[in-house]
Amino acid sequence: MFSAWRFAALILAAAAVLAGSACTEEVSTVIRVELRFPEDRDPLADVVELRIAVHGEAGEEQVHVLDRPSDGEWSGLGASVALGRVDLDPGRIVVEGMDGGGRIVCAGESLPIPIRSGTGGRVAVFVQTLGTSGLAPSMPRGWRDHSAAYLSGGGVMLAGGPDEAPSGESWVYALDLYEPIAMASLPSNDERSLVGLAPLGGGRALLWGGSHDGGQVYSLDPAENVWEEVEVIDELRRAWPAPLWGSLPDGGVVTLRGRTLVELTSGSTPTAVVVGEVASDVEPETFTVLSSRLAAITGSGGDFFVVLVDLGDAEIRPVPQPARSRAGHAVAALSDGRAVIAGGADESGMNEDVDVLDAVQESWSALEGLLAGHGRMGATLSRLPDDRLVLAGGVDAGGEALADAVVIDVDAATATVIELVSPRVGHTATALPMGTVLLIGGETDDGEGLATVEVLRPPP
Repeated sequence: MFSAWRFAALILAAAAVLAGSACTEEVSTVIRVELRFPEDRDPLADVVELRIAVHGEAGEEQVHVLDRPSDGEWSGLGASVALGRVDLDPGRIVVEGMDGGGRIVCAGESLPIPIRSGTGGRVAVFVQTLGTSGLAPSMPRGWRDHSAAYLSGGGVMLAGGPDEAPSGESWVYALDLYEPIAMASLPSNDERSLVGLAPLGGGRALLWGGSHDGGQVYSLDPAENVWEEVEVIDELRRAWPAPLWGSLPDGGVVTLRGRTLVELTSGSTPTAVVVGEVASDVEPETFTVLSSRLAAITGSGGDFFVVLVDLGDAEIRPVPQPARSRAGHAVAALSDGRAVIAGGADESGMNEDVDVLDAVQESWSALEGLLAGHGRMGATLSRLPDDRLVLAGGVDAGGEALADAVVIDVDAATATVIELVSPRVGHTATALPMGTVLLIGGETDDGEGLATVEVLRPPP
């Protein structure tokens, strides 16, 4: 039987062939796969066959299958098991558990594996039942008013937070190990909450804004664990309000500071230029990059709830408005550039419709009542690799934090509810490349910061 956070260590003993210009040398590559499970849950309870696929960086795949022993126990788990040759450089590992009918009932996938032929190493895979949210190891203390960003190097970085959180430190929550790793303190040793934090290409991160000393901008190379000050323009040197931002396809970042739009280029030496100004009568609430050229701003005040920003010529223009404006909503972009607005409320109450903006045609469509019974304010909205969206947490009409998430398929016009382990609002939600969403921190109704971390895996 599996207890909370007991993992099974599988040794995949294999050989990799290295080709040289004059000869070929065969060496041994050993990968230790650690299966990690949500607290108090056994995702393998109904599994009769465990499939472990090793994917190579060039697209190759080698599959190893473990059948449940006849005695019903996974007696081989926790022991060293030789599963054959691996004639490739591993890029990631996928674990799937099948029931007696051949259906996949649980799954897990590693982030990129820093292992090469002949070196060996360990890889952690968080395995959970499909369509559930499970607890990963908690943070040392409650965390809220922070920011999170997935970095291409294979981790999620957290920064900022109030006094009771580890605000004077920055962390990478390394998902290959499921352990928080303390990063170097900022050069000024300042403390910030409500910061901007975004990936900046090349595995780097960009940090700006926030309370306290929010005037300086820094970039971080997590591999070297070194912060570097970035030469920036005055428009970025402000602590309040909290920055809004979006990542560009080329690795750059566009951020809204007050009503000024600033674009930061990617690279080891970022540069910043002003894109344009938002009308003074609009109070921006969200900023969403739709493509390399277009972004959308939603907000209150003035005559417009939504405006578009042409990032190429700095033109900011209104578009036809949806049937209802809303506050406390969330916005996400689909892969084809459509903007999806979910959650929020107006004077008539919670908005349970999902509005979709085609920014090219400048037209709206509405999925009326798709969130019936699950309206909310202050939720996060994350896009999965398959273009489904996850609307997580927030508060209901009575102001109580919600312990569920809604998986939205815009094209199929469907909504699937998943129960969360903890009710939360003010959390961060980071979509990971394996199709899961990492929910970190936030708070419950009592206002205390949450230390819990949840991994939400939508149904297939």
